[in-house]
Order: sequence, then structure tokens, then C-alpha cells
Amino acid sequence: MCSKFLIKLSHEMQTPLSSILGVTQMMLGTSLSDSQKEFAETVAESAQALASIADAIADFSKYLALQHATLQAHQIELNGNESGSLDHGSNG
Repeated sequence: MCSKFLIKLSHEMQTPLSSILGVTQMMLGTSLSDSQKEFAETVAESAQALASIADAIADFSKYLALQHATLQAHQIELNGNESGSLDHGSNG
């Protein structure tokens, strides 16, 4: 459940960040004053940093999903007696 939420969160972050990066790159291709260029570069750097965080969230959510699947695949049933020790099937 947590991994699905993180995947959706990452996707929801990446979509607008891609637009911000694209528009910012288009702006930087026009004639801007020095201060405008500096602002646009700051926006691009910040959006790229957030995109990196979104990618890390996506990677982590995939790791969580894999861990969950691995844990489910390795579930075993342990039968214990009343004293709390495990019954290994031995007679002694």
C-alpha cells in the first residue's frame, strides 16, 4: 500500500516538474536580462533537484514493492508447542 502511494506521489511530482523544466529551458533560449536569466536558471536548478527527489521516491517505492513480494514469497508456517519452542519433527 505504501509503495503504491509513493509511486503515485512521484508521478504526480514528475509531471509538473517536467513542464517547469521545459518552459524554463525555452525561456533561457530567449533574450533575457541578466537578472531574468539568473532567476530562470534558479528555477531550472530547483526543478531538477525536485525531479531527482521524485526519482528517488520512485526507486524507493519499487524497492519496497520488491521487498514486500520477497517477504510474501518466503513466508513459512511455524508450529510451536505450548512451551514456546518450535516442533522440529524430532521424537526426542
